Amino acid sequence: MKLKKGLFASLLALGLVAGAVGTASAETLRFASEAPRSDTQSIAGERFSELLKAKTNGALDIKIFADSSLGAFQAAISGVRGGTIDMAVSGSGNFSGLVPLLGVFDIPFMFKDSAHAYRVLDGKVGQDKLDKLDSIGMKALTFWDNR
Repeated sequence: MKLKKGLFASLLALGLVAGAVGTASAETLRFASEAPRSDTQSIAGERFSELLKAKTNGALDIKIFADSSLGAFQAAISGVRGGTIDMAVSGSGNFSGLVPLLGVFDIPFMFKDSAHAYRVLDGKVGQDKLDKLDSIGMKALTFWDNR
């Protein structure tokens, strides 16, 4: 099975990815991250891979490419858009050149606290912004907590 659109990685996205499974042969998705293997991005990517493999009965797996091994954020985003990389995780600021409205979340003191940020980003406002990436050939799954 070949995924036609790239995916922006997230642990919370398991239902979206698993819902697309329809074949018995195994597919390995390439997950790009600039962070080192010891970073929470890579650790969460590994956990996502475990959950995805379990939920799809082994039909889907994720290979983590940490330490910018598939390129820095610009190369990874281009790879997802071009279909050579299946998933990437990167900061919202790295997408704001493609979808300027995503830069709104980089304004200092935008949120009162973490709970406020989660309500906004996990709600309609956040989903509306994620949906903007569809216009550039990417499917954003969620916002990543980056503390």
